[in-house]
Amino acid sequence: ALLWTVGLVHAGLALFEGIPLSVVGMSFFANGVYALLLKDFPFVAFSSLRFLAGLVMLILNHYAAFQYFLTVWYPFPEVLAYFTICLWLVPFVFFISLSASENVLPTTASTTHVSLD
Repeated sequence: ALLWTVGLVHAGLALFEGIPLSVVGMSFFANGVYALLLKDFPFVAFSSLRFLAGLVMLILNHYAAFQYFLTVWYPFPEVLAYFTICLWLVPFVFFISLSASENVLPTTASTTHVSLD
């Protein structure tokens, strides 16, 4: 649901704010790559092609956004909101949910009863 919500925000920015389709398309593609990570989630292999593609798309998405915001002036809070919602939210939620799931993984703890006799 989060990927769809961020996608709708991108579509709204393209329609109402005039964000170029190249920047929005890059973000849609990045979100598609992030969605591929959900197949094996919460198991993420750092050397897998999906994970590496996600990192590459994260960097390229930031580069495209920086290039756009260097040429078109927006107030800083709006730029920060764009980066927070459109670029950082999905990867951050992935990271947080990975660390949160470590606390709920099943363990192999055995229960032994100690006799005090």
